[in-house]
Amino acid sequence: MKYLVCASRGRKTDNPSERGKSLGRYKQRLQVNLREVLNTITSIQKDYLMMEIYEPMCLSLYRTDYGKKVWNEYEKRHNIKMNRKTMLCLLPRHDGLFRTITTLQSDIQIMESSNNKGKLITEEVAVKLKLPKEYIGKCFRIRKLTPRECFRLMDMEEEKIDKVLNAKNEKGQQLISNSQLYKLAGNSIVVSCMEYMFRNLFIGVPEDEKGKQEPVQLKLF
Repeated sequence: MKYLVCASRGRKTDNPSERGKSLGRYKQRLQVNLREVLNTITSIQKDYLMMEIYEPMCLSLYRTDYGKKVWNEYEKRHNIKMNRKTMLCLLPRHDGLFRTITTLQSDIQIMESSNNKGKLITEEVAVKLKLPKEYIGKCFRIRKLTPRECFRLMDMEEEKIDKVLNAKNEKGQQLISNSQLYKLAGNSIVVSCMEYMFRNLFIGVPEDEKGKQEPVQLKLF
């Protein structure tokens, strides 16, 4: 699965590049960011959405461990009567292949999310969203970033994230609402970015090039 950053922007349908008062002519449209850089986290969640691009996965029937045991006993005694469903399970195929199409619909199933099934990327959709041709034929779905993902982007440690998310009040309810969690993430400072900026400013050698050249103390003024 591939992830792209996107946002829902209000734009004029016939001229998306136009900026100004909407006057009722603007509609929300998806704007995909192909630079692999996340949009600024703000209190408006539609400004930093996540596009999940995936290929439809075929489901195949496999015999479970329990089913294998039952089948072995059946071959030995021929007197066990069990429901076939209790011995089989559906698992996705990861080889990109599809099963042979037959008259049995149970043999041709595709795994989809029940709450967000996603949409197919056609040539028309790829042109509208300015997506590369390699994405045509795949599916995509849009979702919001979770509070945990926002804190991770702010370079917060997992242990501290757990403390914030699992904080409870006296009644055992969630102490900080999701809207407040987004605000906390958006108002915080990315320490790793500041560290990288100061390293370039005063030392003159980025962290990933430390072994290539000797650090040089730079002057602020």
